[in-house]
Amino acid sequence: MTAQSEGTTLTTWILLSIVCILLVSHLVYWYKRKISPTEKRIFKLIEGAKDIVYVYEIKPVTKYRYISPSLDKYLGKGTVETNYRDFNDSFNRSHPDDYDTLVKKVQGQINYDEPLIIRWRDNDGNYHWFEEYATAIYNKKNEIVAIEGVMRCIDEKIKLQQELEYNSNHDALTNLYNRGYFEKLLETYDENEDTSIAIIVCDLDELKYINDQFGHKQGDSLIVNTAKLLSEYSSENVFISRIGGDEFSFVIVNHRIEEIELLLEKLYRWIAQHNEQNISKIQISIGHSYTESSIGNTERIFIEADRNMYTQKSNKKLLV
Repeated sequence: MTAQSEGTTLTTWILLSIVCILLVSHLVYWYKRKISPTEKRIFKLIEGAKDIVYVYEIKPVTKYRYISPSLDKYLGKGTVETNYRDFNDSFNRSHPDDYDTLVKKVQGQINYDEPLIIRWRDNDGNYHWFEEYATAIYNKKNEIVAIEGVMRCIDEKIKLQQELEYNSNHDALTNLYNRGYFEKLLETYDENEDTSIAIIVCDLDELKYINDQFGHKQGDSLIVNTAKLLSEYSSENVFISRIGGDEFSFVIVNHRIEEIELLLEKLYRWIAQHNEQNISKIQISIGHSYTESSIGNTERIFIEADRNMYTQKSNKKLLV
């Protein structure tokens, strides 16, 4: 779909949503009066739509005047009736990070020309993503007396966005971070965030030999097994990436040099233990570098870590 067609679709949806809101505002009390068959058909059409239309009255009494029954399809049976009885339920169901946005919406502190992205919790405790367009209704005193809006569940859209973001930052073979993410990390800590930082560079010693002798499938298996072993050290401040065909890196922030040395000792022991217990051995060269201040230093310590890794690799060859 082109950008133009996407824009046209969005515009069409917004216009239809506005029409729906206006229709609901006029028909919400149709059951209290005699209406024509045409009006009744239109109202039932709105009732069955997937999009959720609501009218939230603030003055004189705060309450939901109308909520599309379709909300129950996403948040669970009885959600609509619960909100009719207690308007606070919609606030209580909102994600903690979105609560303030809801409050600002009813207080007129948002730009109503922009869509809202809100998460609501269903009866099973799972959050669903909704895109909402809201309009404030004012009285002659310029006070907000109601909010009318239309919402659409965008779970699938968010899931797709998250998958695309994940794929853009991760290596397809190993699910570790990729070279692009590694470089973004270095840029962040080189220019914006000052902290202690260590870089560990790991390079498989025999990948080319295995690829030549046993095929690339066996080589890929070695890469995956190595990635699984290294990923055991991943944490909030330890980022592990595959930055080349047979090369991996650790970016470790907010650690003391003693902690880096301890991690390296554990890594060497882990590799040795793996090789004792498995037929498929992991032969790997490792180099590292550390600085207490990352600003302006990440490229330097990466070069140093890479150089130290190749020094270890060369020393191994001299021993053969």
